Amino acid sequence: MSTLHPLLDPGTPREAGIIRHLGDADAEFVAAREGAGIFELSHRERLLFEGEDCAAFLNRLLTYEVTGLTSGEGARPFLLDARGRIRAAFNLLCLTAERFWVDTAPGHGEGLCSALDMYHFGERFQTSPLATHTALSVQGAKAKAVLTTAGLPTPERPWS
Repeated sequence: MSTLHPLLDPGTPREAGIIRHLGDADAEFVAAREGAGIFELSHRERLLFEGEDCAAFLNRLLTYEVTGLTSGEGARPFLLDARGRIRAAFNLLCLTAERFWVDTAPGHGEGLCSALDMYHFGERFQTSPLATHTALSVQGAKAKAVLTTAGLPTPERPWS
């Protein structure tokens, strides 16, 4: 038996590299619904957008007013095509006025960067992968209590 944490243990059962459950999936679902569940999201692609023109550039192209976000606030914007169809959907978190964390579905990061790059003509910003970072999602009725007990801040608004 391993003494490593399940998220770090290479012996933890994974499907396509993703931990789907740690045992009894039905019991885990009930526990997450009635208590709190912690979901590891390392399979998702994470990008960092940064530079002095980044917010204004994203604001022109996305379906959300990015320039109105303050540090710690986030959104679920869309990048639309010329016909108004969704080309990309992702999570966006404002770290500072010039730095944004982007979280997108596996395999969509490069496509998002390529789609945005079509409109990038001289604005001062860059994108880079955040392979050294991951995210955990705490969800459920007692999620706030879990975060408080761990000494972590609790979001005051959706997407923050």
